[in-house]
Amino acid sequence: KNKEIRDKNVTPSLSEQCVRWANVSKFKSKSRKDAVCSSKSIRKKLTKVLETWDSHKWFQFSSDSLVPSWLSNVSPSNDNTDSINILKDKNVLEMLKVYSERYPKFSAEFTEPFLNMPSQTILHG
Repeated sequence: KNKEIRDKNVTPSLSEQCVRWANVSKFKSKSRKDAVCSSKSIRKKLTKVLETWDSHKWFQFSSDSLVPSWLSNVSPSNDNTDSINILKDKNVLEMLKVYSERYPKFSAEFTEPFLNMPSQTILHG
């Protein structure tokens, strides 16, 4: 990828590397494709995230916080704190399930063409 840029000994800009890292490296491109190629692979990663982070304080609201109406039916956590675990909410879990089902198609239709575009910076464009 980006053979003409490498032939000129010009590396893609840092902003290009950050936004489209899978376009810069063959290894990163392959790891990205493996991660989003199917609903099963995405569900596997989401399961790991949920197991690791579901009780972490970063994913909790205090029960007196203003929350969206679709989160209002969440019961406080069982760890004797007065907080709401958003990663245990049935609506959030349903949204993550739908995401895992829909993202592979979205990735194939929109993300892959974006990642395969030539560099889009002033220097390279």
